[in-house]
Amino acid sequence: MPRFASFDGTEISYCNEGSGPVVLLLHGAFVDTSLNWQLSGVVNCLTESGFRVVGADARGHGASGKPHDALAYADGALVKDAVSLIDHLDVGRVALVGYSMGADTAVRTASADDRVAALAIGGAGAEGPDEYDAAEVAFAIRNETTSEPVSELSATLATLAHSMGGDVAAYAALFEGEAMSPSNPPRYSAVSCPTLVVTGECDDMAIGGAERLASEFPTGEALSIPGQDHLGAVFDPLFSEALIEFLQRRYGL
Repeated sequence: MPRFASFDGTEISYCNEGSGPVVLLLHGAFVDTSLNWQLSGVVNCLTESGFRVVGADARGHGASGKPHDALAYADGALVKDAVSLIDHLDVGRVALVGYSMGADTAVRTASADDRVAALAIGGAGAEGPDEYDAAEVAFAIRNETTSEPVSELSATLATLAHSMGGDVAAYAALFEGEAMSPSNPPRYSAVSCPTLVVTGECDDMAIGGAERLASEFPTGEALSIPGQDHLGAVFDPLFSEALIEFLQRRYGL
């Protein structure tokens, strides 16, 4: 996959497939473009529907650079990477699609950059889990803690981080740098472009569900996928179908 140097020199790897209006995909924590978007079939569905798909591996993940310094993930670094990639592509306007961690980045990017013409997010809720603590998650990842004294969510995330075969020191630094800080939620009301929210109806990470989160956006639409949880929703054919229908209707085709 091609790579480019982001705002601070960190190398960001991305796939670039198909032709047509550009769709930029941002994946969730501990995975990468391949698992979140290619193995799920989303990339293939989008390219077959007439879109150019760019899937970025977030810093700390996949084939991108993996700094171990928490400061490398602070001060909106993931958003700056997304903006830097849009600059690098020099395409004018894009649709942003984010899942879980990528949803947070996508919302923050769309609220700050008017080149985002359409936004779709999945695996995200209006509040997020009540017990989420970024510092505690980082501690659990660094220490492979799966029980007391950390919360059940922190233990679950630590287990997931270690099971994916990635760079766990980079994952811990990601949380230490508060790249996904619940104390500073994204500004949904600042997103002016059309927005689609898709969640699995059994997604415990998306508190409030799709309709509640969609209502936070000026032009939000919602879809709840029956029977799916946080990990499964993006693999459900309904996810790709809804995404393509939304993009064809609201962005460029």
